[in-house]
Amino acid sequence: MIKNFKHWRKVIYSGIGVVCVVAIAIGVKVSNKEKATLNNDINTNEISNVASFDADMAENELKAISSAGAEEAEAEPLLMEEGFPKINALITKFFNAKLESSENAFDGLVMDPSGIDYERLHRKVEYIVSYQNIKTYVAKGINEVDYVAYVTYDLELPSIETMAPSIDEIYISLDENNKPLVYLGKLSEETQNFVDDLRNTEEVKSLISGVTDELTAAVKSDSNLKDFYDSFAGDN
Repeated sequence: MIKNFKHWRKVIYSGIGVVCVVAIAIGVKVSNKEKATLNNDINTNEISNVASFDADMAENELKAISSAGAEEAEAEPLLMEEGFPKINALITKFFNAKLESSENAFDGLVMDPSGIDYERLHRKVEYIVSYQNIKTYVAKGINEVDYVAYVTYDLELPSIETMAPSIDEIYISLDENNKPLVYLGKLSEETQNFVDDLRNTEEVKSLISGVTDELTAAVKSDSNLKDFYDSFAGDN
């Protein structure tokens, strides 16, 4: 009996104590063949249980990861207004540089200032006093464009009391030091298609539509503003 107890104690230490204690309690004599069969059944059940537990745990982990990813994707909007202080600062400096319209004004602000038509730019900003209420909405880009910024603002015009709501689409690229710069170069076909699709999203269309409605209302409310826009109709 002691010998059998020592044997079963080893089995108990192996993690199968319940079955062994029952066998000792009823004084069952187990043959070598029966022992082998019993051990095989126990090991099979143990492996099956462990495998089932591992499979369930893996499935639960995958569900948790999938759920977390879905929540993160849902939480991040297409257009982001917060979290881009460097881009916001760049946009403000870029707009001020446009008002100045000098070659040195764009240093450190654009990827390649050589493509700027300063004469054309000067004509566009000649009658602009200032850019007010600048807000930047940022979307992630692709390829040569790291971000696409939709910038809303109010134009202060000379001798016109009512400001003109406006919106610009500006491309942002990061240099080797991750410094944001305005990208003025030609877009690749893939990037152009991406930008076109971005403009057709509900978020961007809603933003543009809102600014258009504000401008329409402003023009209707101020005849001087209407005359100003009519005088520049068709000017590119």
